[in-house]
Amino acid sequence: MLAQVEVSTINNPLVHVLALLNTSVNSCFMDRNFTKVHKISLRKIHCPVFVVVIDGRPIASGNIVEESEPLHVVVHNLACIISFNITSSP
Repeated sequence: MLAQVEVSTINNPLVHVLALLNTSVNSCFMDRNFTKVHKISLRKIHCPVFVVVIDGRPIASGNIVEESEPLHVVVHNLACIISFNITSSP
């Protein structure tokens, strides 16, 4: 499902984006290029995360080794703070 999402940080202004929401996954992901464009800080994670796609193959961009700074996210009037796993998507 596509949804209009508001994303902001303490140091960055509000950004409105169209995001893919998938309720069957157990993590939140963000594209590395998006973080560069919107100046979202990243931090290394202690233990790389192995990710597989729907057909069971490993994700093409490799293990997740970084996450975003905590972001304030609003989807359909539901607000939360989320740190996203960072990946490179095609």
